[in-house]
Amino acid sequence: GQDHRPPCMKTLHATRVDGLLRVALLTRQPQHGAVQRDVGEKALFEVGLINNTDEKMQVKLTYNVKGVKVIDAQQSWTLDPRASRSVPVTLEATHPGPGKLTVAIVAPDTNTTRTNSFHIFGAQLAQDDLAKIKSVSLVADLWGRTSKSKKKPIFLNDTEVGILEGGFGGNSAWTIRVRTKLSEDAARALKLANTVRIDNPQKDSFKIRRAMLEVATDDGRTVLLRADPRPVSTAKKQIWENNKPHEEDWIFAEGHRVGLDEGMMLAIP
Repeated sequence: GQDHRPPCMKTLHATRVDGLLRVALLTRQPQHGAVQRDVGEKALFEVGLINNTDEKMQVKLTYNVKGVKVIDAQQSWTLDPRASRSVPVTLEATHPGPGKLTVAIVAPDTNTTRTNSFHIFGAQLAQDDLAKIKSVSLVADLWGRTSKSKKKPIFLNDTEVGILEGGFGGNSAWTIRVRTKLSEDAARALKLANTVRIDNPQKDSFKIRRAMLEVATDDGRTVLLRADPRPVSTAKKQIWENNKPHEEDWIFAEGHRVGLDEGMMLAIP
């Protein structure tokens, strides 16, 4: 399905330096599950190096970044002839927000830097954040062959805030990270603990997993409020025979199952 990854997922492709050392700085998925609001989720990078010579190469890395602690990052090592090495770099913010990581690489006849941007997402809201909400989006993986006419109202804490459009995928694979921007009412309805309800008035068969509320604040932070990542799905499918509807088990149902006429409930603390 279409890739809806957050903008932090950037890659700086490998670059030859003086014909001796090939260097890449890659941005990986942020780590999930952080619970401290002032720290947020961790950002993962990877420095990839290839020694293009027939001799051992002493390589030294230094990391320059503001407002972030660099953890689990090796500083120097010996790279064997014609060998490659991948070095993980984990950033832990002292405060969620955007930034840039610059890595300086020093080796024989080589002195270069690589820079990549990142955005460390917050993991929780505080009470005073609720007055600073700029926008709210629902982001989730979706599965279900639906027509565009089968729209599903979205409610946040019993306030209708948007429509989950139909036509988002098929019965063969998940459509990853579908983003639905919610109305301005969502900013006013948002609380520290939230319930999202997706109604299904046309009795469509579908399932959802890894749902989150992506919250942007006026001070430039992005906070990801996550539901239980496990799937929630309709248990049945509706079929028509002799102009009459009846229900059968939906073979793609998994995880927590709900009836076709029930709202799909997601608790997002």
